[in-house]
Amino acid sequence: MKKNINIYVEGEGEICFFSILLKHHFDYNLQFQKVGDYTNMIYKSDYFTVNLRPFNLDLVGGGIDGKKIRQVANEIKINIEKKETNILIIDADTESHKPAGGFNNRYKYLEGLKLEFGIEFYFFLIPDHNNQGNLETLLENLVSEKGKPFFKCLTNYSSCLAELLKIQVPVELNRVDDFNKKKFEWYIYNMLGTKYANETSLSKRDYTRNELWNLDSDSLLPLLNFLKTCLPISSLPSNT
Repeated sequence: MKKNINIYVEGEGEICFFSILLKHHFDYNLQFQKVGDYTNMIYKSDYFTVNLRPFNLDLVGGGIDGKKIRQVANEIKINIEKKETNILIIDADTESHKPAGGFNNRYKYLEGLKLEFGIEFYFFLIPDHNNQGNLETLLENLVSEKGKPFFKCLTNYSSCLAELLKIQVPVELNRVDDFNKKKFEWYIYNMLGTKYANETSLSKRDYTRNELWNLDSDSLLPLLNFLKTCLPISSLPSNT
């Protein structure tokens, strides 16, 4: 019987990142599959299928909240009845986020969902299943050697703008989180030039560009080791 594996991530930006990561390290050549407003990505072998999808297919926009996570928990309950494997990959975030932000709080929250819904699933909290943070925290550690000097300048610049917010100097962006996300757009735009401006979008980035990213960074080891425990090699039957 062919094994079905569902990987739930926060939004289309994560769909982009993980589809490239799984190709690079697991040789999964995922293909687009449009579902409503979202794009799932599917990998099919003779032995198993991997379905990479956002938490919520109905609501436009990434990120998570209690409603989305509980909806996924209900779906997992159905998936388990069909003998499917389920994997959640979400940001640890910080204690200011909901629901239950920060590594320790979110870890306990997800373990509590298992008990509440009577389900079992794998989960990983970005960036390293040990500290608070998000996808951008992980991406900072994947910046290429060539790009690090320029990215450092952008980090200093965005930190300076964030300080201006504290004294209410008018700026276009209004949250520190926005600066942390924007500096990656500035990084790609200035490193590649206007010809590749579309790649600044989180959902359209090419993480295989060696001049920008290092997908063999040791910072990925916690995530890759986790994935190896619940994903099969592409050419072999699934024993998961």
